[in-house]
Amino acid sequence: MSERALVVIPTYNERGNIERIIAAVLTQDERLEVLVVDDGSPDGTGEIVDGSAGCFGIRCRCWRDCRNSNRFPARRGSRRRLPSPARSSTR
Repeated sequence: MSERALVVIPTYNERGNIERIIAAVLTQDERLEVLVVDDGSPDGTGEIVDGSAGCFGIRCRCWRDCRNSNRFPARRGSRRRLPSPARSSTR
């Protein structure tokens, strides 16, 4: 089995950019996967990622933090459990 890598993209209000960003990452190498960490974006960034699951499939997942504490906590990381590879999204 070939090695795979996970690209973590922290987001906050990136509705207008997120699909283009994900596509740009995934076209670099078929072994890459994307985890979008949406920090409670009120603009629906997480919903856009969920809606894009048909285009990107299992290679793209979204984890949402509903506390809406801007993108910086997402960049620092979280000690909470992240979604399993078999799930496309968690709420």
